[in-house]
Parts: sequence; structure tokens; C-alpha cells
Amino acid sequence: MSYTPDTPIEEMLTRPVDINSLTDSARNLTKTDVMFMASDMQTPMTINLTSKDVNSIKRAFSHDRHVMEEQKFGSSDDTSCCCTPCCCATAVVKPVSKVA
Repeated sequence: MSYTPDTPIEEMLTRPVDINSLTDSARNLTKTDVMFMASDMQTPMTINLTSKDVNSIKRAFSHDRHVMEEQKFGSSDDTSCCCTPCCCATAVVKPVSKVA
């Protein structure tokens, strides 16, 4: 299936449970936003994402990848979601100025 750059990421998911696992901030992203994230670049929509938002995207997209692997190879042992454009994304968080 082909998606346009402005396709909301929730339309790229096949299961309602995966769509519902997205945080509100993640749900507002588009294919373009996650493609920029994969290239370590930001968009106005990704600049304030938290690690919780990024992890919700990874969780939501990991199921389809595992299903495809199981159909092709008979099993799926990997817990990462490297086939999604957001897996290499970094979240913008407040840095810690002092430790301990």
C-alpha cells in the first residue's frame, strides 16, 4: 500500500489496538513527520515529542512487522521495530543539568 506524505500515521496501522496505543501527540503525526524523525531531523509536529510518544509509535508499528516475519519465516524473535521510519527517532527532552 502506498501512502502520501500527509497520511496520518494512524491510517498506516491495521489494528485498532495499535492505533489506540498511540499517544495523543503521536497520533497527530504524518508519514512526513516520521520520515524526518528517521533522518534525525525535526518538524514543527515532532519538536516536542517525549520518549513516551516515540515509544508508542514503535509499539504500534511493531505488530505488523512481526506478523509479516512470521508469515515469511515461521517465527519472529526480534522485539525491535526496525521497519518503521520512527525507530531511529530521538525524542526531545529536557536535559539534566546535574546528576546526583
